[in-house]
Amino acid sequence: MGHAQYSDEFKKSAVQKLLSRGNRSVEEVARQVGVSSFSLHLWTKQLGKGRGEVITERKPSDLSAKEKHRAVNAYEVLSEGERGSWLRKSGLTSEMVEMWRASIEEALSGGKPQPRVRELERANQSLERQLLRKDKALAEAAALIILQKKVSALFASEDES
Repeated sequence: MGHAQYSDEFKKSAVQKLLSRGNRSVEEVARQVGVSSFSLHLWTKQLGKGRGEVITERKPSDLSAKEKHRAVNAYEVLSEGERGSWLRKSGLTSEMVEMWRASIEEALSGGKPQPRVRELERANQSLERQLLRKDKALAEAAALIILQKKVSALFASEDES
């Protein structure tokens, strides 16, 4: 059984797909390209060394805070039509970018909750107090009903005697 020979262009294309895979596994990309994951790793190392650099396989979760900030800024300046293409090329999802943007905004606000969040927290506390008051009133009403039944049963037994 002989080894298949792949062109340099095919190898470069496969490595590019690997590096921009997003959340997909190496095995998944290898199946899509039609080669083994070992070949992909080998080509990644070979192509990186040929240019005097080491190509690293990075996932979006491996990005530094500075890189995430740059990605958010790059995403924000694009039009709606350009964003999808940029996301695919970068191996990111809009959800990731939005999550990073929210994280950046929270950090810039000093980690303090936004006014809307504070408003909702106050409303929640108010509702919890109301619920507690109503629970107490319900327990008191239940106790009164039980007491009333016992008194009625006591007087009913005295009337029978």
